[in-house]
Amino acid sequence: MGSNGIQKRTGGGRPTRIDQDGDLDMDAPSKTGGRGARRGGGRSIDINSAPKGPAADRTGASGSGVTRSRGGRSRGGTRKGRPTDQSMIGIKVCGWKQSKGSAEECVRFLERKTNMKFRKTSKHGDTLVIYIPPARLQAVLDWDKAKFAGVNLRITADVITDLFNTTMAAATPQNSNTTATIGILEQVLEVRYKPETRLLDLSNLGEEPLLKANGFFELNSTTSKMFPALMAVADKKFASQQAKRDAVVSVSLANNSLSSISPVTTLSLTFPDIRNLTLEGNRIADMKSMEGWKNRFRFLEVLIMTGNPIVDLPDYRHEMIRRYPRLTLLDNTLVDRPKIEPVAGGPSQNPSTSVDAKGRPILPLPTKPDLTVDMNGWVMNFLAKYYVSYDNSKDVVIKYCYTAESKFSLSVNTSAPRVEAQQGERQFWDDYIPKSRNMKRLQDTSEIISRVAVGPSEIFELWNSLPAVKHDMSNIAAWCFDIFPVEVAPGVEGVFVCVHGEFEEENKKSGKVIKRSFDRTFMLHVTGPEAIKVVSDMLVIRSYSGLAGVKVESVPTVEPIPETPVPKYEPTPEEKQTKITQLAETAGLTEKAAEDALVHSDWDLENSWDRYVYCHVGFP
Repeated sequence: MGSNGIQKRTGGGRPTRIDQDGDLDMDAPSKTGGRGARRGGGRSIDINSAPKGPAADRTGASGSGVTRSRGGRSRGGTRKGRPTDQSMIGIKVCGWKQSKGSAEECVRFLERKTNMKFRKTSKHGDTLVIYIPPARLQAVLDWDKAKFAGVNLRITADVITDLFNTTMAAATPQNSNTTATIGILEQVLEVRYKPETRLLDLSNLGEEPLLKANGFFELNSTTSKMFPALMAVADKKFASQQAKRDAVVSVSLANNSLSSISPVTTLSLTFPDIRNLTLEGNRIADMKSMEGWKNRFRFLEVLIMTGNPIVDLPDYRHEMIRRYPRLTLLDNTLVDRPKIEPVAGGPSQNPSTSVDAKGRPILPLPTKPDLTVDMNGWVMNFLAKYYVSYDNSKDVVIKYCYTAESKFSLSVNTSAPRVEAQQGERQFWDDYIPKSRNMKRLQDTSEIISRVAVGPSEIFELWNSLPAVKHDMSNIAAWCFDIFPVEVAPGVEGVFVCVHGEFEEENKKSGKVIKRSFDRTFMLHVTGPEAIKVVSDMLVIRSYSGLAGVKVESVPTVEPIPETPVPKYEPTPEEKQTKITQLAETAGLTEKAAEDALVHSDWDLENSWDRYVYCHVGFP
């Protein structure tokens, strides 16, 4: 091993070729050839039209296409199909120094694992740098933390200084310099960045005035090197990976005439944690053209590929969902995610979670019986009437249960587990998604606020926009209730209620009846058996998951704490007659009707009218 890089043996007395940096050039041609590139004035710019070699990277004044290679003057560029150093990415390998093996053995180890022959490597102190084509990047990064000679290697693709300078030099147009190139690319990033939405808009770069005016598209070679240089400049703008995550959430590469992601592969190095990406309006036709991003963008939630031929492939959606495990929206259509196996060779899902024989997570605690602390059964009585009326007469529920301060919101959970019979079946969430307040998907604060319905009018309007449903109250095994007292406001006592159940929906789009599971959380203000008002109502709808989630598992038996009986209030005969007369005169009732209402309300004059309405009209 030499002082400036790793020297490999060559066979048959063939001379070793060394590049100008003193590193071993494992695949350098002994001779160059080919014709120079034409000037591209007036043509339509296509950042996908990247030649494999330098293709007359600089033309002479006479236009003869004569170029200067690293070893002196020669005609043309490298042999067709061979990448140049400027198109290579430096991968850093650390940790080998603490192993029992040498640097050469570490290189050979990685070559075996990746099934590659590295064209160029170098050593910088305790760090090995391996130069590879961008398209093969993931094949090397997949071996990060691989065990070599007793230690785990650390493999990263950080932009290092010499690679940055090389990248800038390769992208610099004629009659310019790298300092000017960096300044122009910084301006492009500034113009294209939208801080209010944290979007880096790199769409239609071929028509970017700053790039066109400064000659970036006059040669094919600088055209193809422009995007890696842009990413290198962007990388240096941030002090840390977290700073990048905070600043850039979305990237657009729309309308760039891309037939493959190879010219823009470096996006996954500079911004690996973006959540939203659009490649709309390009020419990507198959999965192989996306190979450079396989197992990348592990946090991607939204992907737009419309306008590309690839969307017409029969397995397109399934494969994209497999590749990007957090995807929730693909081509503006919600990902209705069935149980999906992880990509072969990719990281396992939930590696720290125990699973059963069917791969389902095992929760740390067993499912317990309902937690119900309900005075005199008032709340259970309320819920029974609530769901019957909700299915048949929503206006009655609104009138008697909701006030001007009541709040309601709806959220759709499309990634919840579902029964085997519904695996892979479309769930038809179309009527719910525009109203869903799932804050894992909503980013805009104003939209989050606007999707809360406040007061009877807004709540009733939202309910009426949803499909008709039917709750089966006769199947008590399908229901789970948690009820316990809380403060609904400072100093105001109320009741927290969480209901888990199921319903059948008349889905007009599919023409079918779809069974769904739901979770509904109420905060109730309770002042009497017939005086219960909804303070807050949050409904979560999900695919049907069956009864396994609410089935009680064995738990130690605990003796219930006996409730202290509350003495029942009993007025004197004189007080009773006074209340009967007062209610009869005020409400226009007979004394018999007034007495019945007072008896059923425990002689509470304020609640007696509500009781009368309940007994003779319906749900109060």
